[in-house]
Amino acid sequence: EQWDDLNLVRNEIVEKLVHQREKKEDEKDVIVGCSFYTVALNEDLHELEQSARFGLQYTPLLKIKLNDNTVLGAKILKKLEEICREVSPLFFKWSIDANAAWNTRVAHEYLDVLKPYRDHIYMVEQPFPANINDADFDAAERTGWADLKTAFADQSMLIYADESMHNSKDVEKLKDLSHGVNVKLEKTGGIREALKAVETAKESGLAVWIGTMLGSCLNSSSASHLLCSNETRLGDMDGDLLTTRESQRFQGGFTWGTLEDGFYGTVRFARSATG
Repeated sequence: EQWDDLNLVRNEIVEKLVHQREKKEDEKDVIVGCSFYTVALNEDLHELEQSARFGLQYTPLLKIKLNDNTVLGAKILKKLEEICREVSPLFFKWSIDANAAWNTRVAHEYLDVLKPYRDHIYMVEQPFPANINDADFDAAERTGWADLKTAFADQSMLIYADESMHNSKDVEKLKDLSHGVNVKLEKTGGIREALKAVETAKESGLAVWIGTMLGSCLNSSSASHLLCSNETRLGDMDGDLLTTRESQRFQGGFTWGTLEDGFYGTVRFARSATG
């Protein structure tokens, strides 16, 4: 029953940003999924706002980096809520990315910080240490993180693994700690192993998120094809938005939707490019 409730959170994004747009399509474009935009950790709230407003031009879905400073985290979330309600008042979602910076105490503190925003939180990514699957990792601490998975789920927040997830061999080890895994081409080494990781996750009852690292639009466009490999069709394809135009050597690839063109929050390919 709890998993069904969490599925509703995922399906809400797909319904609002994909299915409704597909009904409007004029046969020129193919939507492959929805993407979040990463707002980097920044103590300067003015610079943070600039980053958020840039990303909100393309998507109401933001990935928010938070370290182990819960006081700063609370300030960041309050500021971003104000901005999101201004730019996209009808709908916005967040992914909270801890980047393995929390310990169990900090995670419990963040649970209280995040509760007021839980209707807008899609997932919490990698709150636990990256080396949690190592053979010598403290068993009691690992149990604590497994308990936190349940505690976050009780508040309708999903836990996803990223830094602990490299390829298909890692998936099974993460079942007790997370509801899903972040699959990246850069970590799996290519399409075949990425697809194997996706299928292994499905067989293990884990949700799938498709991620990218900082890179060109070629990198992001390659990863975006994987969005269709899972029912959520969600990920962060923003790697190329975080690089300069001068660094791009690849022309084409997917197109970001905007508020103006009616495809807000989605990434799509011209139908001729997909065959």
